Amino acid sequence: MWLAVACDEGKKTLDSLSAEDGIIEEPGAENPLGGSEGTEGGAESGEGAMSIAPADPPYDVAVVFPSGLRVDGLAPVPALSATYPRASSSRFPFVPSKEKHYAAVGYFMEVAALPTALRQRQVAENFVLNEYVRIPERNGDNHIYIDAQIAWHAQELRSAWGGPLVLTSTYRSPEYNAAIGGATFSRHMYGDAVDIRADNEGMALDLYNLAKFLDVSYLDSPEQTILGRSTPWIHLDDRGWPLNTPSTR
Repeated sequence: MWLAVACDEGKKTLDSLSAEDGIIEEPGAENPLGGSEGTEGGAESGEGAMSIAPADPPYDVAVVFPSGLRVDGLAPVPALSATYPRASSSRFPFVPSKEKHYAAVGYFMEVAALPTALRQRQVAENFVLNEYVRIPERNGDNHIYIDAQIAWHAQELRSAWGGPLVLTSTYRSPEYNAAIGGATFSRHMYGDAVDIRADNEGMALDLYNLAKFLDVSYLDSPEQTILGRSTPWIHLDDRGWPLNTPSTR
């Protein structure tokens, strides 16, 4: 059974951050709920919103989002967890100390069990849960994970931008990620990555520069997702260590 409640667990600080390699752009549909256009406050937005500390997979049975919305009822799906690439394999592109950030996800939300009312609840001031759920649902993923910290970073960028932002990629199952040619260890599979559509190259570069100075953990370079593309986007993720730091700006 799903339970969603407002939660007052106190402020948490971001003391560790993240990174992603080759990103494949997914088709982006307009947000049918309009949440990215500025869902207005209530108990779950604006004042009292929490910053969120990093989390590593396999995660847990509940997620508490920046708005204070708590979603319980996440459950193991062993067959899905078994499809994740092994960080101990020769394909792992990072040093062994990073393997802990790439454990298989062990707890998932069942998409079909998420009530419509819950999907319309805010995870942050300007985003509702369905903006993160509808994309993997459209892609045929029946079980998903949405990380609270990436929801916090997406909201930080939306607040700095001051206008609507549309998410075009959130969670991807390993099967779907492989089908579209995603990176073997794409953070989309771990639920802590988002792609955000830009209307043009100028907007994308503005978002990229805003994100850098908001201390977003990691962004793909403009060469990968912006320059020379007819439909540019930016990629943010929270894999567990900072690659976007003052020394890289």
